[in-house]
Amino acid sequence: SHRYCADRVLEVDAPAPIPWPKDPETGRRVAVIGAGPGGLAAAYYLQLRGHHCDVFEAEPEQGGMLRYGIPEYRLPKGWMDRELNHVWELGATLKPNMRLGRDFHLADILPGEHPIVPVMVGDAALAGRMAAAMLEKGVYVIGFSYPVVPQGKARIRTQVSAAHSPDDLERAVQAFVQTRQELATG
Repeated sequence: SHRYCADRVLEVDAPAPIPWPKDPETGRRVAVIGAGPGGLAAAYYLQLRGHHCDVFEAEPEQGGMLRYGIPEYRLPKGWMDRELNHVWELGATLKPNMRLGRDFHLADILPGEHPIVPVMVGDAALAGRMAAAMLEKGVYVIGFSYPVVPQGKARIRTQVSAAHSPDDLERAVQAFVQTRQELATG
């Protein structure tokens, strides 16, 4: 199983096994919002395809709900970090303590080097509620969950293009922030 193989690699402190040889660098950069399981999986495979990933995380450390939702006695954080660090070994960059809407805005990263920005949610029910609330605010998003994407990897997708003005982007980000606050208190 994957767990068994991952444990053996970690025990001997071997480099991370990869499913195929890493593609040559494309020169493209991807901003991934969230260093939870979905964001790290996206960064891992994008790095293997030759794209550089900057992973923006609101919390001080990687892992999302793996770190903050599962107790240490069930998931030792040292082992988890050693496995998750394979993403950084491939060349991705972690940007901790960077909350979208507080520390940076989508408009800050899009004009430069990051034309692609996946928003990973994780929870299917939350992704559905968030997508519905965003649509009510006039921001067209689609919530994806199992069986369209792997179970536990629910996400929201929205299209951002060069036709959007900085004001359009800021309005969309504010809608995301407002929706997150509404769902957290609701």
